[in-house]
Parts: sequence; structure tokens; C-alpha cells
Amino acid sequence: MPDARPVVAVTLGDPASVGPEVVVKALAGGGLDAVCVPVVVGDRRVVARALSTTGIALEIVPVGRPGEATGEPGRVEVVDVPAYGIDGIAWGRVQAPAGRAAYESIVVSIDLALAGEVDAVATAPVSKEAFRAAGVSQIGHTEIFAERTGTIEPLTLFETRGLRIFFLTRHLSLAKALRRVTAE
Repeated sequence: MPDARPVVAVTLGDPASVGPEVVVKALAGGGLDAVCVPVVVGDRRVVARALSTTGIALEIVPVGRPGEATGEPGRVEVVDVPAYGIDGIAWGRVQAPAGRAAYESIVVSIDLALAGEVDAVATAPVSKEAFRAAGVSQIGHTEIFAERTGTIEPLTLFETRGLRIFFLTRHLSLAKALRRVTAE
């Protein structure tokens, strides 16, 4: 019988920040494998560093395509997206290689979704400053998704306890955001 669980691409976020640790902790926490087949999209060296830092013992399993992933517990199945300059990344600092690695992970995950190889994309935290340092023209996830998918008016959605919230404004000062809120 075919696996009915959706395949979810999981980006690593900024490798100089908390994103990779959040990802490996979520995978180790149990439960994800019951609802989906998580496939990490990013540099496997970043995954190894996150496992080492957190002390979590999961097996890193490279997969060529998301369809090869099994979603078995105890594994981090990775579509490896090698990142240039990643070996010199220092924790907690804005760095161009970190911004580029985060960006490439997002782009590959979107392309996998557009090709029908994954059913959804889950993203880890990124650094907008690292994006700028890397020469990424988009300010965040939403703008990258919009550009790659041709979406003219993208919206960010959060859902909690059945309440769905769309952001009317993003990446604006409070004063500018308040001026944007109108009756229309």
C-alpha cells in the first residue's frame, strides 16, 4: 500500500542561527513521522553540526530525491544542497555564506514543490541581514515564494487553535504599517 503521508520539504534556515537546531529538535521530538515524511533540504554538514551541538543522535541519510525518503523515526533524510563557504560559519554573526545557504535551501524546496516532488514546504528562521549580505534581493520567505511562484499579492498565514491570521503588512515600521491599515 502506498504511503499516504504528505512529503514535506523542511528548510534549515540560517546556519549561523537557531534554524538547524530547531529542525533537528523537531525531528527528534517524535510525532512528525506519524503525520508526514519530512525531508530536510539543505547542506548536510549544517545538519551534522546541529546534531553535534544539540547532542541529538539521529542518522543522517542523504536522499537524491524526496520520493526516496521513508520518514522513519531516528533519521534525518536530507536532499543535500551544498553551500559554498559553510565550513567557516561562526555562530550568531551575520555572514554572506549563511544568507546564501539559507536562500538556496528555500529555492530548492520551492522548486521541489513546483515539480510536485513534495506536498508542502516548512521553513526555519532566516536572517534578513544575512540575505542582504549575500546579495539576495528578497527580504524574506514570503517574497522568495512570491517570486519563484509568480504570485502577485502574497500573504503570510498563521494558524493557531483554529484561528487563521493573514498579515496585512510585512517588513514595515509600526508607523508605516498603521498608515497602511484602512477600511478597504
